[in-house]
Parts: sequence; C-alpha cells; structure tokens
Amino acid sequence: MDIAETGKENSPPSSPERTSPPRLGPGQIKPRGFRLSSTRPVELKLGLLMTKGQLEVEVVCARHIAPRETPPDTYVKCYLRDGERWLQKKKTRVVRHSCEPLFRQTLKYQACDVLGRSLVVMLWERQGGFEHNQGLGGAEVALDSLTLTHLTTGWYPLFPIHSLGSDSNDSP
Repeated sequence: MDIAETGKENSPPSSPERTSPPRLGPGQIKPRGFRLSSTRPVELKLGLLMTKGQLEVEVVCARHIAPRETPPDTYVKCYLRDGERWLQKKKTRVVRHSCEPLFRQTLKYQACDVLGRSLVVMLWERQGGFEHNQGLGGAEVALDSLTLTHLTTGWYPLFPIHSLGSDSNDSP
C-alpha cells in the first residue's frame, strides 16, 4: 500500500495561520478532558487497510513539529489497545534530522487480533545518550468505526502522550 501521494485534499493550508479549526482524523478518539487547540497541532498521516487477513497501517509522514536548532530524530510506535491492555508494539525506523519526517513504512497486524480493539499511534523523539526518549504526541483510532476493507487515509492531530493511558509514557 502506498498512499504517500494521495489525500492532498485533506491537507490544511501551509501558511502558519489556519483558516479552519483542526479536525480529528478518521475514527480518531478524542482523549477525555482534552480538546484541539486553535494552533497547529503536530499531525501524523496514516493509511489503514484490511487486506489478505492483515491490517496494514501505513505511517506516511508527520508535520508541524516545532522548529529547533537541530531538527529531531523521530520514530512512530503503534499498539493495539484492548481496554487497559496494550498489545503488539510495532515501530518504524528512525528518521533523522527532520521536522517533517517521511516514514513511508507499513506496519502489519493479523486481522484476528484487531477485532474490538483500537490502534494507538505515538510519535517519539529519540534522545542521545542515556536520556529518555520524548513523546511528541499520540492518537487513538477506533478500528471498529472504520470500513477497513477500503483504504482510509487521513491526518491525525496528536494529543499529549500522557492523555493516552498507562503504558504511553514508556519508550524503549
């Protein structure tokens, strides 16, 4: 599945000011007690498709990471969530020195493991040395609310990592 060039109609304007408030991605669950601010949140572009007995999660890219002197090294972690349990962690490779990292990586889960669960996707910044990696934000997607037999693509605004639940503050 390659969706990197599709979905441009979902892209907000590239100027710093937005003309409309940010929206949740397809099937995205808003964490309790949090709302999207009027400023540009960090966003992940994802594609979801159930094919050949597998859920394919294409992690395409991220945008709106705050500029800094040295651009960050980032990666994405995905889990299946069943209530309070976090299952089957999968990670992308690290994209070095970019505030708009292009991952273009597909993570796969068995279809039988997906039913009744949600997908948690988190963007992390890799730190050097013995420092803990820093969570830049995350999104939770209710998989049962999507028609997974058709490709679903969208931009997912990220909420603070701690809003996603118990296991979200740890990063190997």
